[in-house]
Amino acid sequence: MKKEFFLILGVATGLFVSGCKNNNKTSDHVSKTEQTSKLPDMKSAQVTPEKKQENPPVSLKVETYNPSGLFKDTPLMSVPIKDVLAKLEKVKGTVWYGLYLMGKKVGYSTNEWKIVKTPSGKTVVNYQKFHMEITNMAGKKVVDVSSEMHFEGEKTGHLLKHVNVQSTPNETRKFELSREKNGKYVFYTATKDKNGAFNMNKISEIPEPAGLSASELAIAHKISCGNACWKKDEKWKSIKFNYSTGGLSTEVAFVTGAKEEYSRGIKTKLFELKVMTDKPSMTMKTTVDSSGVMVSGNMGPIELRRMEKTLALKINSTIDIGIAALVQTKLEGFKSDKHNKIVLNITGNLSTEVFKYNPDRYKYKKIKDSSGVLTLTKDSVKGLKKVDIKSIKDKQILEATKPDHNIESDHAEIKKIAAKIAASSKDPIVQVEKTVNWVFKSITKTMSSDFDSAVMVAKELKGDCTEHSLLTTAVLRALGFPARMVGGIGYVEFGEGKTGFGYHAWVQVYLGRWIDIDPTWNQFPADAGHILLGSQTDLNWISLIGNIKIDKVLEIK
Repeated sequence: MKKEFFLILGVATGLFVSGCKNNNKTSDHVSKTEQTSKLPDMKSAQVTPEKKQENPPVSLKVETYNPSGLFKDTPLMSVPIKDVLAKLEKVKGTVWYGLYLMGKKVGYSTNEWKIVKTPSGKTVVNYQKFHMEITNMAGKKVVDVSSEMHFEGEKTGHLLKHVNVQSTPNETRKFELSREKNGKYVFYTATKDKNGAFNMNKISEIPEPAGLSASELAIAHKISCGNACWKKDEKWKSIKFNYSTGGLSTEVAFVTGAKEEYSRGIKTKLFELKVMTDKPSMTMKTTVDSSGVMVSGNMGPIELRRMEKTLALKINSTIDIGIAALVQTKLEGFKSDKHNKIVLNITGNLSTEVFKYNPDRYKYKKIKDSSGVLTLTKDSVKGLKKVDIKSIKDKQILEATKPDHNIESDHAEIKKIAAKIAASSKDPIVQVEKTVNWVFKSITKTMSSDFDSAVMVAKELKGDCTEHSLLTTAVLRALGFPARMVGGIGYVEFGEGKTGFGYHAWVQVYLGRWIDIDPTWNQFPADAGHILLGSQTDLNWISLIGNIKIDKVLEIK
């Protein structure tokens, strides 16, 4: 429940929440304003509990497994429309939530269901709004997102329209899935122009998503009518549109426990649910009351807590999330251009699944529970070659060659950059290296920009590691190289004795094998001080924020 929120927050924060300053080259990589902004004291930046909380979040461990067959074998939920409409009558009105990141209040969210009368009949509409303010490495980020889902409200319950509008000080983007008169669903995107208008661009046709009978309201109905409507271990599946991927995502929810607690001063029964999605891979925990309305929810350090409007609107956190999330350690004597190998004792529930794409760089040996030895080896450039896309049969590699609504490798702006690089050298490996260098030199470094479109980055040429990685990925695809954005933590030195691994984004490119490159730090290949945690298709790594510890540096050579 509220999966949409967690997806939006992940995109809005750029996911890779820090670490975009360069190793020992801060003056070359950070704007003058941000250079002179004093970084908070490491001790004061640590997360401390707030004194007063309404509806403290239920402490739930976020698990990152994906049970085999869960998405395929669970039947699609189908609650009669009349039951869903009856439920709507009981939960009408706006519910307010406080938004917390690493225990600090950074924004708010609202959720509202209502019936709207139109010339063609009744429409059920779900409105969601999100507002977030965070400081990240002395750069402030403010994001506003609104979401609307319109369903036919009398007979079929079909999804009629799903609209998301995401606004930052630099960009406003609109994503819309519409049911056409012929019954087909079409995905459109647009960026607001200088006159404040949206010019919608058709991206693709999408298979039909689930309607009202498999919506959040349908689950609320199931919960509220108790054992008469659902059995122990029953799972509820829905197929939903995901604007961040531009496609459909399978979502499965199920109850994991129940208890009685005081909520708003009234003793009530609460149900704990797990919600899992496949695209992107993501696991959330939510707690709902006996009416099926969410009381709290979390995905790692990201939390929602239901509260009164006046409390929800108050934002007073001064935490610098980039500093607070830093995995503190010291790589004594490490030089990115000299050392090729780092061996660490590390604690954290690392998903080693992502290491398989570059097994020579990332090797992990589990010791006990969530700790193990991680060996990081800088990629060798020997034997690299460009592979003819037509000869590629691996679906995941092929996926990394295609344009999408965020990585618009087929756009004229991107092709123009690619053409310049192609003209500068016929050697494909040199072209990749030149792409890294061109992006590094061309983008003005700032932690205050939030672009999730490669074309917008190409036009504005400013941003942090997310923007560098977006543009690099798009240009490489335009040049015919499979490439994808990845994220994790990278080793950074801030001065004043502050060192560690900060959350960061970079790129993997396929040159006969995957190698890691870092355009933000002008590295081809990326240095050994990068620890891969996830990608755009796997958001489970977000639960690791604040939960990774470097226990010991075993070797640097």
